Amino acid sequence: MVLELGAGTGLTAIVASWFGISYIATDQHCITSLTRFNANCNQRKIITSGDTVPPGSIRIDELEWSESAAASFVLPTSQSVRYIVAADVVYARDVFSVLFDTLRVLCTRTQAPALIVYPKVRLRLVKEFVAM
Repeated sequence: MVLELGAGTGLTAIVASWFGISYIATDQHCITSLTRFNANCNQRKIITSGDTVPPGSIRIDELEWSESAAASFVLPTSQSVRYIVAADVVYARDVFSVLFDTLRVLCTRTQAPALIVYPKVRLRLVKEFVAM
C-alpha cells in the first residue's frame, strides 16, 4: 500500500490504482473534494473508511501536515504501508518544518521509506529541505 501526502488532483493515486496498487491519498480539507472528483471521473473505486484498501482502490483522507495530525492519522491495521510518496510538495520554505515533522512521524509509525518526487525547477528548494 502507498500513502501519499499532498495528493492534489489525485493523478498519482489514479495511475497507481490502474496498476492494482492500494492507495491512500491525503491532502488538506479544501483539496480532497478535487481528488475525489477526479478519482470518480476516472471510475476508480473509492474507499471512504475502513481497515482495508482493496487492490486498485483509493482511500481519500484529510491530513493537515503536523506532528500531531500525523500521530493521530488512522492507518489500516490489516495492511502495511510500503511507501510514503510526496510529489511536488516542497514548493515553499514555510512548509518545510511541518512537512518534515509529518514525514518523520509517519515514517516512524509505518517503517516505510519516503519517496519525494519533484520537478527539476524546485531542485534548490529540495536540497534545502533534505539538508534539514
